[in-house]
Amino acid sequence: MQEWLFAKAADLGRGIGAGKIDPVDLAECYLEAAANHPDAARIYARTAPDRTLSEAAAARSRAQSSARLGPLDGVPVSWKDLIDSKDIATEAGTALMEGRTPSADAPVLAQGTSSGLVFMGKTHLSEIAFSGLGYNPITATPPNINGPDLVPGGHPLVRRPRWPTALRRGQSGRIPAARSGCLQRGTALSGSNPRMARIRWRV
Repeated sequence: MQEWLFAKAADLGRGIGAGKIDPVDLAECYLEAAANHPDAARIYARTAPDRTLSEAAAARSRAQSSARLGPLDGVPVSWKDLIDSKDIATEAGTALMEGRTPSADAPVLAQGTSSGLVFMGKTHLSEIAFSGLGYNPITATPPNINGPDLVPGGHPLVRRPRWPTALRRGQSGRIPAARSGCLQRGTALSGSNPRMARIRWRV
């Protein structure tokens, strides 16, 4: 199961579709990794195990009945603590919003959920996303894979273990990717037609 932590989202989705990966086992694997990571307190502002396992169980049922909602149905995804999540605190990395708990998911999160993505939790980011460094002395500065004292760059984002996922902007993609030496997977908007892009950064 450890290999799941470093697999591509598309490969996990294909594994679920082929019956080789159980979405509940996958979610439990990710929750355990999040809880046991040495920098756990600097990565997640909060996880949501109840929501995670509930959505994973629903994804399992859909997979078993050949009624998946899309190619990533059942794949766990984290959301930065800037995206409203129903009944789960969304504080944007600032004391000004401490305890703020939305009554509904943001449209982007609702869309992801309706496509079968499994909500993992909320990741730390720079205060109110106002930084190109990723530094946050108020809540926590997310780690950089290249060293414990390095800032991650940008305002860290929707994440998987080795690469960030976000809209392709400097602070959400290129800067963190350049600082961590990882693969950026982003969406460039061209009119009304989204285009997927991959950029490999070498450091």
